[in-house]
Amino acid sequence: MTCKMCWGSGSQLFGMGQALKRKSTIALVAAAILSACATHQGRNELASSSPRAPDIQKSLDQTVIPEIDIENESLEDALKAWHKASLDNHAQHFDFRYAISHPMTFSSQPVRQGVAQSVPPAASAPTPARITVRRKNITSARLLDEICGQSDTSWLIMGRVIIIRPRGTATAAQP
Repeated sequence: MTCKMCWGSGSQLFGMGQALKRKSTIALVAAAILSACATHQGRNELASSSPRAPDIQKSLDQTVIPEIDIENESLEDALKAWHKASLDNHAQHFDFRYAISHPMTFSSQPVRQGVAQSVPPAASAPTPARITVRRKNITSARLLDEICGQSDTSWLIMGRVIIIRPRGTATAAQP
């Protein structure tokens, strides 16, 4: 009779051990996923090799903007609002700048002397993006990512500067 009681106790302990092991495994997997999410790049952020990038990324993630209301603004004005809101809410850690990189295009056609050149009609410039973001308790990084998403741009940390440029632009050498 004592053996059956001991065996019964052992099987209950074994069952509890499996449940505990399962819960521990689930907790570890959840922790790994959460930590990966906390350090992943935004969908519009390009990878940076700058040694200062982790510090700037940390500042962007720690800066929480209580409320932002950007309505139908140009990229330049939306970035000014992002920068001002970030400075206002975490000035001591927000000591970097941003710049917008515009692509340069060149066309070369040989010009012969004495031949009249016809000027091709001006290509219609794409309509500049208008940005609208209304959010509460948004991190600076997430706001920047939303602005870039609406303007078809990407952002990259180079030194102590965040470069905003058209999506698909080849990356140049980084400091």
